[in-house]
Amino acid sequence: MRRGDLPVRDRKSLVRAAVLGVLAAAVIISCATIPAGKTAADWLGVLPRDASYYLCLNTGRSRDLVVSVLKKSPLANRDVEQLVNFTAWAYCSVKIEPGGKPSFSIVTLGNYPLMVKGALDKSPDLEAVKGTPPRWRYRKLGLEIALPRDYLVAVSNGDATGLVQAAQSETALPGLSAAAVREIGENDLTLYFPLGWDDLVTAETGLVMPRKIFREIWLSARLQDDKYYFSGVFHVGPEVNARSFKKLLQFFFLALFRRIEGEGMGKRLAAVTFTAGDGLIHASGFYLTKKELEPLVAGIIGKGL
Repeated sequence: MRRGDLPVRDRKSLVRAAVLGVLAAAVIISCATIPAGKTAADWLGVLPRDASYYLCLNTGRSRDLVVSVLKKSPLANRDVEQLVNFTAWAYCSVKIEPGGKPSFSIVTLGNYPLMVKGALDKSPDLEAVKGTPPRWRYRKLGLEIALPRDYLVAVSNGDATGLVQAAQSETALPGLSAAAVREIGENDLTLYFPLGWDDLVTAETGLVMPRKIFREIWLSARLQDDKYYFSGVFHVGPEVNARSFKKLLQFFFLALFRRIEGEGMGKRLAAVTFTAGDGLIHASGFYLTKKELEPLVAGIIGKGL
């Protein structure tokens, strides 16, 4: 058979493969790129400064967890799942409002193709809002979605104007310690309490903690073999003795994870170890499976929906 005498079916397959290759290359070339040299402080700075707590997720490594949570939420749809595929990090803030619905915001970072805007424009669930940058309103859930940067998607259960302005000003979150920035960047999940344990968090969790003892708190987790191994850091004053606070911190873990059902949960919590130094109390030795962690992440994301 001569080179030009390929069967029609094979020629069509070659043409189809070539077209798909060109399209794939076009998508890669037209993808936005996350700026190098930025830290968690920069991205948390896009979110409201008065949040009660923040959730940081390495969605590249925890995609299965994020997709599982989204599928059980009001946000479940194919477009959102596709967006997750291009997302590297997600930063979420929750501000507890006494007697009202929490204020909720999300900033996602990713190498998003230019077609994302077109997909949002065509979504039947979204209504375009006039102005710059591109913005949409999801009336069913009371959400606003904006694209202030081609690599950044901002979502709020209120007016997204503040997120847009913060994304354009590029001002880092003040007061975030260097240790917290490092922990967020090195882990797959971090739950960060910038005010330590204030009255609103007490009301939300039902756990009464001594006021003004904790300057900031963060719980981080790394994914390994389908388990998230947690470590906690409690930034305290020099007068606090770690040993005397061990029982109190065990209650903290119990309050945080009390709604999670898992085999041997009591033994896991009892096995948590505590060490102290330089005003920091470190807790380690605790894990949750992806299935056990889902309700915690869903509870945080679901507060604003």
